[in-house]
Amino acid sequence: ISELNSSLTLRGVSRQILIIDGQSIVEDPKSASYLSSFPGTLVILMASQKVEIVASILLELGYKKETPIGLVEKAGSSSSQMQISTLGEAKEYGLKLSTDGPGILYLGETLRETYNLHQEHAKTISNLP
Repeated sequence: ISELNSSLTLRGVSRQILIIDGQSIVEDPKSASYLSSFPGTLVILMASQKVEIVASILLELGYKKETPIGLVEKAGSSSSQMQISTLGEAKEYGLKLSTDGPGILYLGETLRETYNLHQEHAKTISNLP
């Protein structure tokens, strides 16, 4: 995922990718219970406007609140936008949409390094005079 400067798979962390639409998770959370045991990266389509609901359901299914989640809007275009957070923060505050374009959610430990770098960058900026 170039916008997130991350890979969907990472040796020793995640060897699998599951692509699912967000509406399936929202409409029938119990049928999505298999997600709780999925050991890889989730790619969730059509859920950028339902982040809080999807995050809440995934947390109820057993995901950790510290799990990194990224939102890429207008992926692959010159006007793409990226945000990264944790599942707990996404449930609490959502992810603010920056464009009117489509968005893709990415969830999993393959995003940990990008999340940590983003946090370090935010601390550096907040310490500037």
